[in-house]
Amino acid sequence: MENIYLFMIVALGILAIADLVVGVSNDAVNFLNSAIGSKAI
Repeated sequence: MENIYLFMIVALGILAIADLVVGVSNDAVNFLNSAIGSKAI
């Protein structure tokens, strides 16, 4: 039974790390787009 809980905690940790990476890369893309847009204008 404890193996199931350990697996759930590990899966939640992996999902949290993946969500953090996606969020940071999304912020970087948004910042890059705004910088390019202001330079083009």
